[in-house]
Amino acid sequence: MIFNVEFWTALMAEQPVDAQREDRSLAALVDRHERSYATFATFARRVRDEQHLDDTFVDHFGGRMTFGGAIIHVVLHDAEHRTEVLHILERLGVPNLPEVDHGLWDQTAWSA
Repeated sequence: MIFNVEFWTALMAEQPVDAQREDRSLAALVDRHERSYATFATFARRVRDEQHLDDTFVDHFGGRMTFGGAIIHVVLHDAEHRTEVLHILERLGVPNLPEVDHGLWDQTAWSA
């Protein structure tokens, strides 16, 4: 999920995609997610505020895609993965899972 946000934000902003994944600790992943989603949200709001949602960019397949379509894609893609993660954790018997998906969960939900 984190890489998806980083990938599409970089692609839309015409920046190089950074595929580095050094520290995979929970704390590092939470920090990386917060930073990447904040960058994505800032970019999405700027595109909206500047009324460029219908403008296009070249995606990774060489096709044209609107900024609005890509922004919706990122949000829905991440929501789908969060739902899958919740389902897997529930099947594994992890207690105290959030009843409602708020995106990035409070870390206290993981202590049991």
